[in-house]
Amino acid sequence: MDLKVLLSPLFHVDFDDLLQETGLVVLDEIEFGSFALATVIKSDDNTTIRFISQVPVITKELDDFIAFCTAILGPDIAGRGVITHSDHLMVDVKCFSRIWKELLIKSHHDEDLEEDELIIDIKINS
Repeated sequence: MDLKVLLSPLFHVDFDDLLQETGLVVLDEIEFGSFALATVIKSDDNTTIRFISQVPVITKELDDFIAFCTAILGPDIAGRGVITHSDHLMVDVKCFSRIWKELLIKSHHDEDLEEDELIIDIKINS
């Protein structure tokens, strides 16, 4: 299943345009209620689009996105799916994640910026 084709209609930003960028990009429209930044990470095997929210909170829009991903991809590798009350608490202590083969949604602490954030990583196979 091609995640780029599956997920790109759910985003405001055009994935093909974003894949042409380098470095940190300020998005024209906020994704899922809090993701205002993106970066493209390239490797030999694939390219990852990373969406970054510097507001580590699960918004209604992100909740809906995770529900969609769970419906399409099934539970993540730990058997988790739709958002529960405890997931909101896990974000607060930086222990939240949903991990599928080519999709990662997790809370993260950026050591360089000394900021907590949520990230969405979408791997695009080269």
